[in-house]
Amino acid sequence: MRTLTYTLAFLASLALLGSSCESKKSAEDEDLSRLKTEVIQEHDIAMVKMGKLMKLKKELNAKNETVADSTISEEIDWTIRELDEAHESMMNWMRNFSQNFPAGTLMESGMDHEGHGNEEESEMMEDEGFYNSLQEELVKIQKVDQQIDQAISKGKLMIGE
Repeated sequence: MRTLTYTLAFLASLALLGSSCESKKSAEDEDLSRLKTEVIQEHDIAMVKMGKLMKLKKELNAKNETVADSTISEEIDWTIRELDEAHESMMNWMRNFSQNFPAGTLMESGMDHEGHGNEEESEMMEDEGFYNSLQEELVKIQKVDQQIDQAISKGKLMIGE
């Protein structure tokens, strides 16, 4: 009888431990999902600005052709370089991101709706380094977005917007 009691107690503790691990895993999955969403949203916000960035560059190039003052022309050239650098920063971030997180890596937990997925992607997402790398990417894309904002602001100022 005592063996049965110990066995039942042991099985109950395993069940509790299992549910505890599942809830911890669930919270980690939610954190990862939020982080993935935040990175993608930040990217999308920055991408929307790329059109404005290129439009400003075109307008500044046109303005520069009509400016007689060499000092103003140099300021316009500098602003165009800043717009180009912001554009290149975005392109570099996307290239690096694609290399670090190959296509499909950011699918919801690397799984399809049936809970099956690419094993390599699933293992990658379970790695703590994946979460940390994704956090680093968020910081990087936020910096790129700030660079784009600054270049756009300067470009608008130069064309008188």
